[in-house]
Amino acid sequence: MRILYPMVELLPEIGVMLAASAVVTLAFTFLYFEERERYLLVWAFGWGASTIRYLFGLLLLLHPENPSIFILNQTFALSNAVLLFWGTFLFLERRFNRLWMLTIPAGVLLLTIGVITDASFKTLTLPLFLFSGFVYIYLGSTLLRSSSVYGPSRIVAGIAAILWGLHKFDYPFLREHESLAMWGFLIAATIELIFAFAVFLTILRKNYNRLSEQGQTVRLILNNARDAIFHVINDNEQTLDFISPSCEKILGYKADEFYSNPNLIAMTIHPDDRNTLDTLIRSGDSPEAPVVLRGLHKDGRTIWIELSITFVKGEDGKVESYEGILRDITPRRQIEEQLRHSQKMEAIGLLAGGIAHDFNNLLTAISGHTDLARLTLGSDHPALRDMDEITRATGRASDLTRQLLAYSRKQTMRLQVFNPNDTLRSLESMLRRLLGEHIKLDAGYAEDLWSVRSDPSQIEQVIINLAVNARDAMPEGGKLTIRTGNAVLLPDAKYPSGPTEKGDYVMISVSDTGTGITAEDLQRIFDPFFTTKDVGKGTGLGLSTVFGIIQQSNGHIRVASQLGEGSEFRAYFPKVEEEIETRETIPAMPTKGNNTGTESILLVEDNETVREMAARVLREHGYTVETAGDGRQGLKMIETGAVKVDLIVADVVMPEMGGVELATQVLKRAPDTRLLFISGYTAERIHNPVVGSIPLLSKPFRAEELASKVRLVLDAPVTHLPEL
Repeated sequence: MRILYPMVELLPEIGVMLAASAVVTLAFTFLYFEERERYLLVWAFGWGASTIRYLFGLLLLLHPENPSIFILNQTFALSNAVLLFWGTFLFLERRFNRLWMLTIPAGVLLLTIGVITDASFKTLTLPLFLFSGFVYIYLGSTLLRSSSVYGPSRIVAGIAAILWGLHKFDYPFLREHESLAMWGFLIAATIELIFAFAVFLTILRKNYNRLSEQGQTVRLILNNARDAIFHVINDNEQTLDFISPSCEKILGYKADEFYSNPNLIAMTIHPDDRNTLDTLIRSGDSPEAPVVLRGLHKDGRTIWIELSITFVKGEDGKVESYEGILRDITPRRQIEEQLRHSQKMEAIGLLAGGIAHDFNNLLTAISGHTDLARLTLGSDHPALRDMDEITRATGRASDLTRQLLAYSRKQTMRLQVFNPNDTLRSLESMLRRLLGEHIKLDAGYAEDLWSVRSDPSQIEQVIINLAVNARDAMPEGGKLTIRTGNAVLLPDAKYPSGPTEKGDYVMISVSDTGTGITAEDLQRIFDPFFTTKDVGKGTGLGLSTVFGIIQQSNGHIRVASQLGEGSEFRAYFPKVEEEIETRETIPAMPTKGNNTGTESILLVEDNETVREMAARVLREHGYTVETAGDGRQGLKMIETGAVKVDLIVADVVMPEMGGVELATQVLKRAPDTRLLFISGYTAERIHNPVVGSIPLLSKPFRAEELASKVRLVLDAPVTHLPEL
């Protein structure tokens, strides 16, 4: 069966088509292995199908009677159209319906049936080339209508594809004519190459646009990044190849300043850390973890920098360049330093509280034994003057321990709900005398001020301490301003000991026009024993006491100051919704004449010296006293009936069993039992529903204070024990 007449004269034209298709196939194959884009692979297969089609075209010229060669030739021509169509859709990022691929086996089936039925050339090729022409026209119109790719090359490719499709329509009519077939192949080759070249340009345009967008994205990231990125060539001059604009945010210098001054990089490193950086660069080993250095900002500040650096080595193992990231970690270092400072303060507070507690026991024993010794001496005994000095020294030592306990938040506090305005108004006259005539007091109180729960006397202590500090900062005179107000306090990273969530607070502000405080001293202003005053003029416990009292009230304190512009301290106390409490007037301390009694008392105290002194004082006043070294021993004595007592006097903090647990166990068995707590620690330790109303005597106490408190508790009704 002969499908076409031999046209050996067309061998050059078809050979050119074959070579052109092969070159385009190799080009798209190379692009695919470079870019790994799927559309390039499909296009490579499409142009490969065209190459094979022309290869079979050459064979068909030599063997026109072979129907298999004809079928393969036409099949690959159809495959070429469908694959280029598919690749274009992938390139334009449009959805491609895979049903189009069924046209290839359908075309093979149609050709096979035509060959078997001995159909004419026009009959065999017309359906396939009409379809191929439609595919190329549709492909071209898709390119022209696409908005995903811009540029003239896309328009050229689209027009070429449409012309190629129109040219497909004349193939069944012109192929059989030798003279027309020659020009037809040449026209097809020209259009095909124009289309391929335009597609190449379109790919380049798309990649250029993509790279441009990526470049804009990278520039946007670099411009807005907090970290500075740099690249340095490791030559003799250590040439700075690149540094991101973020360097200005970190170091204060613009990128152009670094490019114009090769020595600027070294100048921005703290002199004490330059050797560390030089050693790192000379080693050429990339560190596993970032290196922390100190940097010098353009404005003179010292900042903390975290440097992540990577060295790029050549084949000879030498460092060719290095690149890295600079991160300003100054805020993080400040927070870490504040945390360490807070932990140190907490540790000092625990130590101070423990020392003060033990010291209170010693002072209680000294004071009590001094009072007992005084009772045995006549009124004109010469030792009385020495005992008076001991008593005064004990009082001063008691003040010192009270300050230590306030700092460690273990001071005894008598909590009540009150309005700070009332406390401050009653304190004004004392403050004016304290400040002197050369300092003006300006007090202003907010209306409708919220109530707080704290110890009014401790709040007075806070204001007095702040006023004394302000007075000492204004030796030539000035102005002390006190203000109150309602405030909403938010968490702030600058104040790690501040609130963890939003809350309502009452604010008390104390500001002065004094000398101010340096930034360095502000970091230590609340440390115990830290003072800027001359030796002998300050204990260093005034502000630490303020800090402890406010913390013990669940409040917060903030300070702002600049040299020469004065200081402002703001204390914040949590708002409470409860009604203001009024305390009953405490009766005047009775004399020995009405502090005596004959009742039985169980004294539970772990400190032997205090226990013996207190027992002796009570016995001197007529009481029958039994003693126990801890709560467990005292409870056992009560449970076994070894003692019958009218009052239990118990220390709050003891080993084995403390006073609170002892009271809880006793009241469960005998609710009418009278109890009195003694302690050098905070009243917070006895705040619970069972024992919350039990009166407390704070250490150190005088002999008559103990006897007086015992008498008051014994005389009070059991159903209502007052807080004395």
